[in-house]
Amino acid sequence: MIKKADEMIFEPKRSPKESGCGQLQKSMEEVMKRNYPLLFIFCLVVVGIFFSCADSQALMRKATLSDLINKAGHICYGQVVDLKSEWDENMTSISTIVRLSVFERLKGSAASGSLSFKVAGGVVGEIGQKNSNSPLFWPNERVIVFIDPQYRLVDEFQGKFQVRDGVVVERGLLLSAFLTEIKDILCGKGEGNFFPRTAERLWPVDSARSDYSISPYRWCQENPMGEDFYFHLRTTENYRAACLEAALTWNSSGACFQFSYGGLTQISGTVFDGVNVIYWDSQLPDQTLAQTTYWFNASTGCMLEVDCGFNERLAWSTSGEESAYDVQTCMLHEFGHYLSLDHSQDPAAIMYPYYSGIKRSLSDDDKAGIIRMYGRCEPGEEEPTWEHVYQFSLVSPDNLALLREYRDQVLRRYPNGNEQIKRLYSQSHELIRVLISNPRLIIQARQLIEKNLPEIQKVVNHQEAVLQDQEAVYAFLDSLASASSGSGSYIRMRAWLNGLKRELRLCQRTGGKFYGLRVRRLGARQRP
Repeated sequence: MIKKADEMIFEPKRSPKESGCGQLQKSMEEVMKRNYPLLFIFCLVVVGIFFSCADSQALMRKATLSDLINKAGHICYGQVVDLKSEWDENMTSISTIVRLSVFERLKGSAASGSLSFKVAGGVVGEIGQKNSNSPLFWPNERVIVFIDPQYRLVDEFQGKFQVRDGVVVERGLLLSAFLTEIKDILCGKGEGNFFPRTAERLWPVDSARSDYSISPYRWCQENPMGEDFYFHLRTTENYRAACLEAALTWNSSGACFQFSYGGLTQISGTVFDGVNVIYWDSQLPDQTLAQTTYWFNASTGCMLEVDCGFNERLAWSTSGEESAYDVQTCMLHEFGHYLSLDHSQDPAAIMYPYYSGIKRSLSDDDKAGIIRMYGRCEPGEEEPTWEHVYQFSLVSPDNLALLREYRDQVLRRYPNGNEQIKRLYSQSHELIRVLISNPRLIIQARQLIEKNLPEIQKVVNHQEAVLQDQEAVYAFLDSLASASSGSGSYIRMRAWLNGLKRELRLCQRTGGKFYGLRVRRLGARQRP
């Protein structure tokens, strides 16, 4: 762990070879050990240590047929005769070489009766890799493919058309009619402005009325995302908050899983390294908004790791700008892939593969798919609890012992320490709802906690300690109070938080301490 002023920076301590289904599983005892202490620590640190001084104190853009033709260096109709998967030289990523026996070549060199090209993903030994936007190929499968000059599919899965019983599945046309349509466009006789419909799912579900599609691989432990996901350091606070809101939406679907947030990491890229990371990718194709890649054990079907790259060459927004793509919508889609949902044929579903504007909720089809995979845990709307807050790991488990010491050795010795803790518990229902509804506050709280942990250690060791970022602490309390809209108990909560703000200002005027942490006088120079 490398500590930064922003959040805890994570670096992996295990190699891909050590990753496996067994290591990903966590017993309920371990989960309990992690979560129950966090209940008190969250109450104490997020609000508790910052109050009351003492007296002195992704997704794709649709491509038209003309788009595919113009980008392609080769267009061929043929049959898959060979598939060869292999690791890259660093043993971090798998790709597959597909070789076709060409029946008809519509564009490109006619020097050979075969064509080979590369797609991301594949299986080598017991380890498999799948990209959310890359199609699968099967031995003896008949296809029409659009291949770019680098011998890769044009626009990922949009560059593959499956031919079955003389019909092009994605187009719903006879093979001869579709080939004629391509030839007409190549000769300047057609426009090719249609959008191919969603590819037929590879793993159909039981109900003919359902459009969702699930893959044969899934997380095997009781809490599927028991392995935290991380953001790369370059991900802004607004983008992180939008992604956390997307995670909370899936967590409220009624299925038996919870996403778990781990913080920031220096790791970037789609690499099999045991770390689930969300990052910004400058190498994605123009039509690809974001792409999720996961690794799995081919023998057991257990997922091992998942990474997601956003196309950083596109314009993104969290405020609904029409000229940019919505971060929350895109991450909501990609989180479905995190849990092994494939693309849906329902245009209203978040798992529909094409971006069609802001969509920040799950359809019935999305919920049905994820519940079918992981089972239903709650028959109705679930009341938020501290467990929902723990999903985003406000405090690292490594720090629990220190925070317990602070609680028992420092906080409780102040005259009103126990009383303030009781007030915090009495407002816990309202506080949980405010935090769950405002992930930005969770991120701000995490940053303040992490920056003040070294000072808490000093207090426990009976050394002089100074509250860090005290203006940010005040701003956090102010934002928390402002977000506590409503009547009744929410009025009491706002009054309590506003009281804490006044007490903090008093400490700033006097330069006193609260709960062992000295507060600088207003205008005093901040210690680096």
